[in-house]
Amino acid sequence: MIRYYQLKNKGLCTGCGKKKIEIGKTKCRECLNWHKELQQRRYYSLSSDEKKEVFLKMKKYMSKPGIKERWNKLNKQRRLKLKVECMKAYGSKCECCGENIIEFLTLDHPDKDGKKHRKESGYKNVTGIAFYIRLKNQGYPKKYRLRVLCANCHIAIDKYGYCPHQKI
Repeated sequence: MIRYYQLKNKGLCTGCGKKKIEIGKTKCRECLNWHKELQQRRYYSLSSDEKKEVFLKMKKYMSKPGIKERWNKLNKQRRLKLKVECMKAYGSKCECCGENIIEFLTLDHPDKDGKKHRKESGYKNVTGIAFYIRLKNQGYPKKYRLRVLCANCHIAIDKYGYCPHQKI
């Protein structure tokens, strides 16, 4: 336990002790991925009865007072933080009208090649937060020419082929 706090205070990964970590994290990306894979291997190596037991334990844990609400609140914060990062990577405001309220912003494929993008990357029905996670893991690639639009402009362009802001 002492080693853990020494590494944490120095800003080093508590898993390998070598790499610098992001603010708010305790492990580097490689160690986080390694631990995630380890947990998945452990789970998938279980028999179906053991998996049921794990599921029931989780269900029991989530039914405790306040746990589900806290879990939902943390997930909501995590999703918002990821969306903010993603929008910053592609421009923090709507390219059409200049809207910058994060809740209204979405990503758009201006060349209408979203289906092609998903097919090439092997992600069939990845949308929303899962899409943002994949973009982050790929280092926010510029290859697919994504742009930020507010929901109104995005819908208008998809439905009518133009945005009313462009007419003004």
